[in-house]
Amino acid sequence: MTRDGGAALLGLALLSGCGSQTAPEPPAGPSRPFTLGFSDFPHAATEEGLAFAYQTIAREGDLAAWLFDDGVPWPEALAGLPYARGFMVGIERKLANTPAGHAVYLGINPINSARDGLAPYRGETGGQPLPAPWNARHLDDPAVIQAFVTHSDRMIAALRPQYFSYATEVNMLYQFNPAEWPAFIRFAAAVYPSLKQRHPGLPIFLTLQANVFHESRATQTLVAQQVLPYSDMVAVASYPFREFSDPASLPADHFGALRDLAPAKPFAVAETCWPAEDVGDPYPFPIASSEDAQRRYTERLLGDAERLQARFVSWTFSRDFDTLFTTITAPQERLVLRLFRDCGLLAGDGRARPAMGSWRDWLARRRASS
Repeated sequence: MTRDGGAALLGLALLSGCGSQTAPEPPAGPSRPFTLGFSDFPHAATEEGLAFAYQTIAREGDLAAWLFDDGVPWPEALAGLPYARGFMVGIERKLANTPAGHAVYLGINPINSARDGLAPYRGETGGQPLPAPWNARHLDDPAVIQAFVTHSDRMIAALRPQYFSYATEVNMLYQFNPAEWPAFIRFAAAVYPSLKQRHPGLPIFLTLQANVFHESRATQTLVAQQVLPYSDMVAVASYPFREFSDPASLPADHFGALRDLAPAKPFAVAETCWPAEDVGDPYPFPIASSEDAQRRYTERLLGDAERLQARFVSWTFSRDFDTLFTTITAPQERLVLRLFRDCGLLAGDGRARPAMGSWRDWLARRRASS
């Protein structure tokens, strides 16, 4: 997500224990090269809210996106100690709610939600302050690298993904803290080959933020070229509605320009969405949108994904979280969440929006082999 997003969003997701469901096999006919799916961000801060999110993952896609962007159990990973029970319950419930036949996209992140330094501590809950000496460590610290490789191994073993992202929106780190960028390059140069040696058949990659890339293409191209040697894929996060009020105004190469950074590598859309309603207070400036704009973005997204032979497309929010939003009182959290509140392909009442119809049309296509 953008700097306004990140862990504050995904860290709010509660964890439910509903059983796995299997999506029906699509009929023969037109094909698509990519899997389609959602994260489990809930529309309400209740067991029912996340149960609905899991059910939507099962019914409306063939990809489950399990994203952890709210911290790392740094000391436990380094010492080989058990993780906090609350964290393990969340992992176990995601595994229990992975539908049979779905691909799994697992994403973890060593970078914080502000995208300017080391990720916070993940204990019973995420986003906790880093304990000493972790609060003085940089991304290239040997202890950070060792702990993160161990943490990656444990997460891969637990959730058995088909796609694994080890760092999120990494080009934002260069934008917000360029002094830490060389440390991240050294981090990636150590972590990536270590994980590839352990998991040679697993696509291991990092993600790039498309909005930031397009703000300064020349500089960001150089930034991306420094990290893509440590990535099996070109995977992007795209939330372009802050800069473009109309999907028709997106550059023709909004996605293609990033794929062209390394055209021999597989492409994927790791995060994206578009609001179906206007974004307003308490967000600091209004953003006009509509259900038709969301539909047109969805059709543009999936058409580009086909043209670029994407491996997967992950839409971040399956349902508007109006109900969850009413429970948030912290001003900064309200500001962040307001930007994304109405980005669901399902409205707050569960009604399918027109964009969901476009999504379902693509889902009904036969999944072609990669």
